[in-house]
Amino acid sequence: MAKTTAPLSNSPEVGKPVLINPREQLFASMVWRQAGLSRRDLHERTGTHPTLTGHAVTNLIDIGLLREGAVPPTNARGRPQVPLEVDPDRRTFIGLAIAPGGVRGIRANALGRPRGEEVAVVSKTKQNPIASAAALLKRLLDPTVFAVGVSITGLALPREAKVLFSSALAATESVSVRPIYAAADETPVVLHNDMHALSLKWLMTNDNTDGDVLLVGVEDGRLGASLLLGGRPHGGVVGGANELGHTRLAVETAPCYCGQQGCLERIVSTEQLSRFGLRSSRSLDAVLANPKSDRRAAERVLNLLANGIANAVNFIRPQRLIVASPLVRHPIVSETLSNALPPLFLPGLRERVSVRLWEQSNVQSAENAAWLALAEVFGRPPATME
Repeated sequence: MAKTTAPLSNSPEVGKPVLINPREQLFASMVWRQAGLSRRDLHERTGTHPTLTGHAVTNLIDIGLLREGAVPPTNARGRPQVPLEVDPDRRTFIGLAIAPGGVRGIRANALGRPRGEEVAVVSKTKQNPIASAAALLKRLLDPTVFAVGVSITGLALPREAKVLFSSALAATESVSVRPIYAAADETPVVLHNDMHALSLKWLMTNDNTDGDVLLVGVEDGRLGASLLLGGRPHGGVVGGANELGHTRLAVETAPCYCGQQGCLERIVSTEQLSRFGLRSSRSLDAVLANPKSDRRAAERVLNLLANGIANAVNFIRPQRLIVASPLVRHPIVSETLSNALPPLFLPGLRERVSVRLWEQSNVQSAENAAWLALAEVFGRPPATME
């Protein structure tokens, strides 16, 4: 199966349309958002010449990304317009997640739905997860794979194929990810931070995504954020997310892997509950599910979390705040954050920042990693076409 007539390369940033040309990405993203658009619709909505529109759609169909749907019955005269839709059957996208504890991989179809079970390579140490990821990628590759999304905690330089800093790595110096690129062979690889993978999933699965968005992911001992500016994750000087987890508060904690104390992600942890007077040996999740005599310790953790998030909101001033965490399913979490956050915002922001709690895992998710690759094809259209 031919992949594309456009040159393929590994992208240094999320959203750069390298898998198909900009016109094809524009059309693919439009059909993703609104299945049933016809060639005429694409021509009329974009002003693209009918011949160029037809060529782009034909290529998208030939490479297995789009397909023609059934023509609805009509009494109108003339040639009926054939609806287009994303093809969920012919192409797959691989997601690889590198995080503390090992590597996970999965195949997903062009709609982001898993194909088969997730494969996990669990490690009790941080030794050589890059080699494990490369080996797992070779197991998952087949001729249907169009692109690979690789997520990792910390800071990455995709253009240089290296990771500068990550909780998944034992070494403090940069580590090359070229073995993953080599394992992919000619299949494009999109490497980025795990929080950006989650934010791209949110962007592509929600209808109203206008404005700047701060998405914060929270789990036991792990916390990160992705800042979405104009529909794109902001990577900064390197391909990392916004390291909100390493915002430090004046709280005594266990040393963080970054070498400091008081990091927000060390505060939101089972370990920190003990420092706050935990009366049992339960995990953070168990305590939040049923606080009992540990309510005071749990509330202290959550109030510090709210303070850290509110500081970020006051600094960034986004239109939307999304708190993504499996922990928000617990009433003490949802109620504390919903009640505590708005009063901590600056007065001018309290009525203007929309807050949403999203029950969603954000670390070590291979499914989320696949959205890095999907966004290259079906993500928000580029501002200009070359």
